[in-house]
Order: sequence, then C-alpha cells, then structure tokens
Amino acid sequence: MTAAHTAIHRNRRHGPTGLALLLGLAVLTVLAGCLPHADEAPPSAQAVEATPAATDAPASQPALVVQVQGHLAALGYAPGPRDGVIGPQTAAAIEAYQRDRQLTPDGRITAGLLADLEADLADEAARSPVKAPADVPKPRPEEVAMAPLRKAPPAPRYLPGTRYLYANGEVQEVVAVDGEEVRWRSDDGESAIRNRNFMLPPLAWSDGEISYHSTVDRTPDALWQKSADGNAVFTVITKRRDGGGPESVIESRTQWSCRLAAAERITVIAGSFDTFKMICDRLAADGTPDLERSWSYAPALGHFVRRHDRILNGQDGLTDSSVASEAPLELVAIQPAYLDWPPAARGGLDRAMQHVLEELPDGETLDWRSSAVPGEIALTAGTRLALEGRTHCRRLEQTWANGDTTWRFPRLACRAGDGSWHFRGEAKTGQRLAENATPTAIQSAEQP
Repeated sequence: MTAAHTAIHRNRRHGPTGLALLLGLAVLTVLAGCLPHADEAPPSAQAVEATPAATDAPASQPALVVQVQGHLAALGYAPGPRDGVIGPQTAAAIEAYQRDRQLTPDGRITAGLLADLEADLADEAARSPVKAPADVPKPRPEEVAMAPLRKAPPAPRYLPGTRYLYANGEVQEVVAVDGEEVRWRSDDGESAIRNRNFMLPPLAWSDGEISYHSTVDRTPDALWQKSADGNAVFTVITKRRDGGGPESVIESRTQWSCRLAAAERITVIAGSFDTFKMICDRLAADGTPDLERSWSYAPALGHFVRRHDRILNGQDGLTDSSVASEAPLELVAIQPAYLDWPPAARGGLDRAMQHVLEELPDGETLDWRSSAVPGEIALTAGTRLALEGRTHCRRLEQTWANGDTTWRFPRLACRAGDGSWHFRGEAKTGQRLAENATPTAIQSAEQP
C-alpha cells in the first residue's frame, strides 16, 4: 500500500485529522507520477491534461482493476473473472463491499476503495486466514491407523446440529446427544433415536403415521467390543404402531449376529477413507441369515461413509436373489454445526472457504481462527468433481481442532452462476446427487 493510499485510508476511517498531510501527500504523488524516467522525454502539456483523474480507474488501467478484483475475491465477494474489466459482476461486488462498510455504493474503483480493500486484507490476515509456507507443509491430523481386526475401532461420535448428506438425497441431522443415545431427524420429516453403535436397529422411529420402538437384550457398548472378538449375537423386540389404538400395535422379535469383517480404503463422493467393514446378519428361524447389512466405518469421521443391504436366500444363505441388493447409501458431505457462533465469525469463515475453493491448489491448507470461536479450523482444498452435469464442483475438508478434540468435516461445494461457491447439504430439502455414482465413476470424473 502506498503512503498516499495509507493516508487516504486513515482519513476515511478517522475523519478530518491530518487533512493537510493528506493533501500534501496527494500532491507529491501526482507530481511524482508526472516526472519522466531517465530514458523518457518529458510529457507534453496536452498529454498531462489528458491524464485521467487519480481517483478513478478507467478501462485503460486494467492492472488496477485486476488488483481490485483479486482483493474482492479474497474477502469473499464475487467480482467474476479477473479480466481487468469493470463489468456488471465487478461493479456489483464493489457495491456489496461498500454497503457492508457503510460507504456510498457507487460501484466505482477509486484510490480510497483500494486503500480500504488493502487495509481489510491486512486486518483479515492478522486474525484469519494464514497460509502455511509452501516449502514447509503444515502437519495434518494423521489418518487413524488401521487397527488389528480383532480390536474394536474408536466408537462413533456426534455433535448436535451436524448434518450428513447422502448420494440419494437423504439428509440426516443430529438433534441431540444423550450418552449412548443420538436423536436424529431427516429433511423428509422422519425422526429417530439411535444408539451411537449404528449396528443396532433404531430404538424409536416415526414418520408421522407409522412408528415403532425397539429394545435390545445386550448393552450397546458391549456389542461394539464383542463384534471385534467374534460374532456378537443379540435379540431385538420391536413394537410397531400403524395409526392409533392398541389394536394397531404389532410386536416382532428378530435375532442378529454382527462382526468386524475387514479393513479397507474406499472412495465415495465425500473422499477416500480408511474404513472398517462391519457386517450384521439378520437370522431367520432356522438360524441362517436372510438379510446382510454392512457399513464402511471411517474412524477419522466418527461415522460410516457407506451402508449396504443385501437380501440373502438359497440353501447356503449367501446367494443374491434378483431383487436382493439395494443401492448403497454413500456419504456426500458433512455440514458442521455452528452452534451459537456470532454472524461476524460465520461470515469470516465463509469468506475464507470461498477463497480456498477459488484460489488454492489441491491439498493446500489455510488456517482460520477467530476470537469468537474456540480452537482453530484448517481448510484444505480438495479435488474437483463433475457432478450432475456440473463441472465446477469441488471438495473441501474442514478440520476443527479444539484442545484434545479434533473433528473432520468433508464438504462439497459447487460454483453458482455469480461465481460464488455453495455447499451441498445446507438447504433444508434433500437433493438427489450423483445418481448411479460408483467410486470408479467418481474417480474418473475428477479433474486435474
């Protein structure tokens, strides 16, 4: 920032104090700009008179326009492409910035505007975000090492307000966590109470018309450990109610057998993860399995990234029927809970994420912090995806380190027509994503 710009910025923010100094600096700046270089002829009087006013940036100064466009983008506004042209998007971004700063929203590029942008960028850099040097990569939280198959992985964990978005359009939100019980609701109106041990059927479920309650004859934590040692067998008693009245209650009893099967690295839309495959078989009356339900559990997320149901039949209980397999339920993104964050903190984080998505290469990280938010949030730029015919989608991993606790949120954003990025899963209505997507198809869709 030049001395003249600094003085202008201070005058805009602090009133008329030092006006004489400001005028002196401005005059010196104009005179210095008119002096020729050693190898140049002095400009003619006509040329000096034709010089544009120092307060505006006409189309003949594209470098200045590009600079302002870059500053606006870094602060979270959407000026469009950095082409050096003051087009409608750039003018709209300037006006939005001016309105936020309680300035006259005229959409013009002036020396005062440039000074304000540079000062705000300096303030932002002082508190958030700070980029790690390229030659000294910031250590990332290590992937959870794959444990021996006969040792149970860390148990699932959840934060109230967190939203889980799946490829079939389903969105599940954590309403509350009470010990081992987690209350969920979906965007399509279903509600459920589940154990943290997701291998167990829901303790309660309702869609407004049908509801049921279940009890299990073993403690959930014991079943989590037992499945690592061998087969964990338990019985579930379910009471289902269709409509109202005691006569509408139907009681059923099922037996399940669960086990920890394998460790594998898998890829879904949310990314690639080290997982434990956990399988539960529902047992028929003769003790043979008639339904297999499996999960790919990612300890780094504290949640599963894929669930798959198969109906089993045949004499050995292992042959798929023609209608045996449902489409896997695969994770697209996790929308973190912001709890009681003030609007300024949320706005600052959003600007930082917009900058990461627009500017950073794959794998590079920005750190963000705010005095209003405990801990530190690391934002890592991810790969680009072609999704639903949209070529401008990108992964972003948000890692929140708060003391001894670290939470990871894989997120997915797509660029809108105005140049801004919008995260999937924030809306209250589910939207079907990547229909018929497979890990192979997802990987082939990624762009360099």
